[in-house]
Amino acid sequence: MNTEARTLAASDGFRAFEGLPNDALPDLVRAANVRVGAGPLENGLLIRDGGAVTVAAAAPFTGGGVASDVGWTVVSWQNAARFEITAYEREDRSVLASLLGLALIVVCLGWIHLVVVRPLRALAAGAEKLADGDLKTVHYPRYQDEVGAVVRSLELIRQQLQARRQTQARRPAESRPGAGGR
Repeated sequence: MNTEARTLAASDGFRAFEGLPNDALPDLVRAANVRVGAGPLENGLLIRDGGAVTVAAAAPFTGGGVASDVGWTVVSWQNAARFEITAYEREDRSVLASLLGLALIVVCLGWIHLVVVRPLRALAAGAEKLADGDLKTVHYPRYQDEVGAVVRSLELIRQQLQARRQTQARRPAESRPGAGGR
């Protein structure tokens, strides 16, 4: 845009020095060229026209060299419905993927706790009772897996120890030293 808010160049079809398509845009160009502090500042505007929303921005052309005094302004506008903000979309997708991954981890850890940790803890408690001499507690395998196989083996050991104890308890009663008269 030149100083009179006329088009010098555009990215789509235009006629040289035509006016801006919206009445608010020339005001945006003038506001962008107002000197504040050391110089003019860029400016933005949200234009609502019924249900349509357009975002417009204007930045004064302040460069060094020959073009520093021409007073041109770069103006851009776009319908907000067509915005594709990929950074936010990627962020949303990465947050969603992170939450799904976290949920999957929680489910896996819960499954491991239910299927592995709890039966192993019960197995360890049963083995400790057996080591302490408790031959009355029967060990039932809950699952048909490796932990269940170890529980079955522990139950077989308990049964064999119980049978051996009963056999040893009967032997001294049958053959007492000195009872035969020798």
